[in-house]
Amino acid sequence: MSNSIPLAVHHDELHEYGFATEVPAALPAAAHPNPRIRLDLEDDGQSYALQAEIPGAKKGEILVRIDGNRVSIQAEIRPLRSEEGEAKSLHRERHFGIAFRAIALPRPVDAERAQARFEDGVLYLKLPTQSQGSGRTIEVF
Repeated sequence: MSNSIPLAVHHDELHEYGFATEVPAALPAAAHPNPRIRLDLEDDGQSYALQAEIPGAKKGEILVRIDGNRVSIQAEIRPLRSEEGEAKSLHRERHFGIAFRAIALPRPVDAERAQARFEDGVLYLKLPTQSQGSGRTIEVF
């Protein structure tokens, strides 16, 4: 990716099963001030089903990039504006800003057949894997 964010491997439950997951490396994951994208991943042998929680994001502000076996998700999460123009925030626990998550899957994804939908703060990705015989034969003259 051009203008990529420096990444560090984040060791979580997916890492135990052979998946490499990444978060921006500016701070350790536990102390990172940006929102965290939490995800679930299933594999039926033909495709991956990925569900990513991105509360506060809008459909048009989510970017999904597929490159071989690597899938990255980036979203901008904006704070909700109070209806009272002069309201002063007393306490804030929600994080706002750019959320980023990348995962390396065991098999490459067929990006042309991938599907995405976003509803109720959850991104649903259907990621068909590339068939094993996707090579081609070249005749030599």
